[in-house]
Amino acid sequence: MKSLSCEMRDDCLNAVTHIGNKGYIYCSVHALERRQSGYERTRRLRVWELKLLRNGDAVPSYTPIKKPRHAASQRRMTRQEALVEAQRRWGPQAEVHRYNGSPRFGQPTRYGVYRCSLLESATAQMGIGESWELAFSDADARHSRADAFPSIL
Repeated sequence: MKSLSCEMRDDCLNAVTHIGNKGYIYCSVHALERRQSGYERTRRLRVWELKLLRNGDAVPSYTPIKKPRHAASQRRMTRQEALVEAQRRWGPQAEVHRYNGSPRFGQPTRYGVYRCSLLESATAQMGIGESWELAFSDADARHSRADAFPSIL
């Protein structure tokens, strides 16, 4: 069994707990110094990695797993999908609109879903939100509130 010592300074007697992205091992005090100086990224050694090092073996290289940008369930709805969903809910007269906000004034882009009357003289806003999904959930919430309080309409 090999004794491990901090590679920052020869006179450091603290226990080794961290490894840097360059492969050097450090005690917690020196690892924090390296990390705060911005010179090297360090992370805590796992138990099995410490056992490997004490046995004289090398720690396998670590490459982080890249996560997909958006999971399939979190994929954003396109305008065409929103239109199909609106027409499924409210008929062929349904419309969807995207309103570009002004980043200069801190206004976000808004998405609206609408139901038009057959005469197309009146349009009812069904829901609005910062994405198509939020606009449809707002429409669901408005619909449930209207069912709960029919005397308001």
